[in-house]
Amino acid sequence: MAVVEDGVNADQYTQDGTVDLKGNPVLRSKRGGWTACSFVVVYEVFERMAYYGISSNLVVYLTKKLHQGTVTSANNVTNWVGTIWITPILGAYIADAHLGRYWTFLIACIIYLSGMSVLTLAVSLPALKPPKCLEANVENCKKASTLQLAVFYGALYTLAIGTGGTKPNISTIGADQFDDFDPKEKAHKLSFFNWWMFSIFFGTLFANTFLVYIQDNVGWTLGYGLPTLGLLISILIFLAGTPFYRHKVPSGSPFTRMAKVIVAAIKKWKVKLPSDPKELYELQLDEYATKGKFRIDSTPSIRFLNKAAVKTASTSPWMLCSVTQVEETKQMMRMIPILIATFVPSTMIAQHNTLFVKQGTTLDRRVGNFKIPPASLAGFITLSMLINVVLYDRFFVKFVRKFTKNPRGISLLQRMGIGMIIHIFIMVIASLIERYRLNVAKEHGVVESGGQVPLTILVLLPQFVLMGVADAFLEVAKIEFFYDQAPESMKSLGTSYSMTTLGMGNFLSSFLLSTVSHITKKHGHKGWILDNLNASHLDYYYAFFAILNVLNFIFFFFMTKMYVYKAEISDSIKVLTEELKETTAMATVEEGVNTDQYTQDGTVDLKGNPVFRSKRGGWTACSFVVVYEVFERMAYFGIASNLILYLTKKLHQGTVTSANNVTNWVGTIFLTPILGAYIADAYLGRYWTFLIASIIYLSGMSLLTLAVSLPALKPQECLEANVENCKKASTLQLAVFYGALYTLAIGTGGTKPNISTIGADQFDDFDPKEKAHKLSFFNWWMFSIFIGSLFANTILVYIQDNVGWTLGYGLPTLGLLIFILIFLAGTPFYRHKVPSGSSFTRMAKVIVAAIRKWKVKIPCDPKELYELQLDEYATKEKFKIDSTPSIRFLNKAAVKTNSTSPWRLCSVTQVEETKQILRMIPIWIATFVPSIMLAQVNTLFVKQGTTLDRRIGNFKIPPASLIGFVTVSMLISVVVYDRFLVKFMRKLTKNPRGISLLQRMGIGMVIHILVMIAASLTERYRLHVAKEHGVVESGGQVPLTILVLLPQFVLMGIADAVLEVAKIEFFYDQAPESMKSLGTSYSLTSQGMGNFFSSFLLKTVSHITSAHGHKGWILNNLNDSHLDYYYAFFAILNFLNFIFFLFMSKMYVYKAEISDSIKVLTEEFEDRTVSG
Repeated sequence: MAVVEDGVNADQYTQDGTVDLKGNPVLRSKRGGWTACSFVVVYEVFERMAYYGISSNLVVYLTKKLHQGTVTSANNVTNWVGTIWITPILGAYIADAHLGRYWTFLIACIIYLSGMSVLTLAVSLPALKPPKCLEANVENCKKASTLQLAVFYGALYTLAIGTGGTKPNISTIGADQFDDFDPKEKAHKLSFFNWWMFSIFFGTLFANTFLVYIQDNVGWTLGYGLPTLGLLISILIFLAGTPFYRHKVPSGSPFTRMAKVIVAAIKKWKVKLPSDPKELYELQLDEYATKGKFRIDSTPSIRFLNKAAVKTASTSPWMLCSVTQVEETKQMMRMIPILIATFVPSTMIAQHNTLFVKQGTTLDRRVGNFKIPPASLAGFITLSMLINVVLYDRFFVKFVRKFTKNPRGISLLQRMGIGMIIHIFIMVIASLIERYRLNVAKEHGVVESGGQVPLTILVLLPQFVLMGVADAFLEVAKIEFFYDQAPESMKSLGTSYSMTTLGMGNFLSSFLLSTVSHITKKHGHKGWILDNLNASHLDYYYAFFAILNVLNFIFFFFMTKMYVYKAEISDSIKVLTEELKETTAMATVEEGVNTDQYTQDGTVDLKGNPVFRSKRGGWTACSFVVVYEVFERMAYFGIASNLILYLTKKLHQGTVTSANNVTNWVGTIFLTPILGAYIADAYLGRYWTFLIASIIYLSGMSLLTLAVSLPALKPQECLEANVENCKKASTLQLAVFYGALYTLAIGTGGTKPNISTIGADQFDDFDPKEKAHKLSFFNWWMFSIFIGSLFANTILVYIQDNVGWTLGYGLPTLGLLIFILIFLAGTPFYRHKVPSGSSFTRMAKVIVAAIRKWKVKIPCDPKELYELQLDEYATKEKFKIDSTPSIRFLNKAAVKTNSTSPWRLCSVTQVEETKQILRMIPIWIATFVPSIMLAQVNTLFVKQGTTLDRRIGNFKIPPASLIGFVTVSMLISVVVYDRFLVKFMRKLTKNPRGISLLQRMGIGMVIHILVMIAASLTERYRLHVAKEHGVVESGGQVPLTILVLLPQFVLMGIADAVLEVAKIEFFYDQAPESMKSLGTSYSLTSQGMGNFFSSFLLKTVSHITSAHGHKGWILNNLNDSHLDYYYAFFAILNFLNFIFFLFMSKMYVYKAEISDSIKVLTEEFEDRTVSG
């Protein structure tokens, strides 16, 4: 490494030779790290979804659609997978020698996508596949023609060529984002490959469950089309990360460099090696430095190759090689025995996509009325692997590290060895389970017929689950080992070793399957592997694999004993071990200053006087706000939860119309807070805005109660099953009803953004104790919301369904009146923030000033920008904010010119406030889709409930009461999160919140994906039962308990506990002090936008799917609809939105005060105060 000059920080640039795409040195802070890796990892999730979307169920397609036998189809799969994993050698060579990893990867992606597209056509067009065959024995079916096979396999092997360029380079690109010369980044790299495999299996899980189910039950066109779309998305995601990547420069052909060493050593086999390695030929350090490479010292291993560096008369590159070149060759050759030892475990992996799946096709796949696709069992490998990677990385490594002093916990070879031992157990268990399956087949007389064995498919779970455990140990360690042990200039080639082992394993699997099948059929024997698995002996075959694994482990054990780790890795572990022991001293809090008498955050009482901390605010004031929210939520959800049923049953509106009317109203409810926030921040303050809005809110509720009570304000009762045949509400009736609803909506516009903000204002950020309480406030705020919701979704909904709408709406109105009185009772205890003028005007001034001065140059020193004096802020009880480099264009607004007009010159603080609001917009947009999901709870989820059996004994559950389970789930989750998870995570992250707000929101978004998958599967099951009982056309009740909907409601509650709490806290915290209400309105308006989008999507999907004579997905008769497709569409939409959110959150810069507060609070949490 170059010597660091005095005063120069070596950490500014990477030290590992990485550059940008133009070949310029890379600033560590601008490129690489987890920011760049996030694009690579997310790419891999989608790409694995694409690959496993094809490979997992390929053996079933070959058998059922191309009519191939067991041995033929299994061999064709393993040969193709083998090619998939062998071609990376070519891709690695091209990347390391010529094009570099980035361009090789992109070109390969185009080939990969072409293959996927042709493959989708091959499974879609009738001319490209043989006619359907229902024969039990595929040998009796018409085979695929030469043309059909040529197109199908041509597409498969085009795809394989493409993966040859993507597989060895994408993981290497990811690992290249961490600089081995930086201790912190080096520590991250140790964890990278665990999370790399985690991302792989995340995509695999989707493929092995959702895609496999689609292929088996919907069709192969959609089943292959979605992976193709996923691949396209993954490529776009990778491209989006281009500005953040670090790149390694290609260093010429690694094969040529290694060949030169071997040829030179052989040519000089008679030459004697000098006793001093320094006498061997080597380049000067500066020659390596100028090329961004690193010198390697001579080692005694594979000593014969050192002859290539012995100086003789010839200086030909085929007669004289540098020590570094020799050592690079040694490093690649030393890994070959380990590479060979991984062939057998890779052969075992090949079984789960072939024989394991074929076993599943012979068993009873029913779980209730749901049939499990055989290939979906691979999802248990994925789940098992995901769980074990997390346990390994977060717990096992930390525990073992204490004993071994190795930052990895155990060495990579030890980890691989554990995986190999698990493979032995897998094959022993697989053999015993298969023996049991054959016995059951024999007992029930289905051996010769090859019929279904009356044994649940879940009996195969042990071998699938253990395969996931083995992968967590072996596969992660394997890819990391071959990457780490490869020379710096041959990283792609090293990574390709881990790919080729899988290729060789698949070819070996094909060879063993064909050979064993052939040998065991000799001399008149039936053979071990037949098309009829019930007459086969897979138990013997698996036992043979168990023995093979034992022999291979012995070979591996001896090879590891002789293996010598490359010097850099050994050194890095030593250095990193020392670095892990270091601890940083915490900053000390200034002593002697008592700031507890008055609040320091600018809050005052209603008369504008400073506030004594002990007299106002804190949990005392908050108790009134929280109790108010219980009653207000009871009022709101008392209307919203069951509104769709009132519109349907009383106003005689259809499914789409009623659902849209609900979401439009809820959308307005959550959009009007922008107006309320503006009035509060700019003019009236939060307290008075809230009180005036409460009166409007109460007026709307009172009018609504009249609208549902007076016969003249609603149409006549109608008992028709189809509401289209009922008399519609008159214009006057609709005007009064919707007039009341939207008056209520205007009122909530002033209450929603201000009440939570008033609550948060009761805690002073400048007091450590109160700041700690504020971190917990929003959890308990949401807890209070859902207490009110629980009452509304159970008691009130039951009253509305069984007693009457007058009492059902009258009680929420009374509750609203009570909560206003409760809020007023707390007035003497509240702290207030003074309104600071129109936030929109202040932001507009900044934007206009910046645009007007777009040609003005920003000074290098931020201190030259215009800013008010500290005492000017102090007199206004505001806070100065320092200039930041983000959204730098707006800094032009603070550049001093001749004009001092407020539309030409703004203070730095004003500019930074505008930035803070603007920075939140991408996160705000990312919350629209989760809000769309919330809209389904009060609409389609409830409508589903009306079609089901609602009886529990003699009690009938109101459909909207299921929303109570959202509430209960949320209440429990909030308590668990606040009281247990935060405390646990705080120990690991040192963050007082446990995890960051954006991380918490991200987890909630992932749960939303699961919600819609669960909803889709549940709805599919409901439709299946409706069809079985002949109630599709009539729209009658489906003989299925309403409790079948519980999973989607319960999961929605968990998602709310994670996402909604974090959302409201995030937008409050990240807003400038003078715009807190506006910030809070972001969280509310996102729900409004979500509801409007819900209406738009519902109308659009209903219209599109009913075009061209189709019935459509969403009809008034839900038994004849396809809500399952609609929910599946939402699951995909959530997934895409999560990717968008991930990118936005990675680029998001927390406002300075928040970052500082977390740092300070972390120190305060670790302080110990001594009681006087």
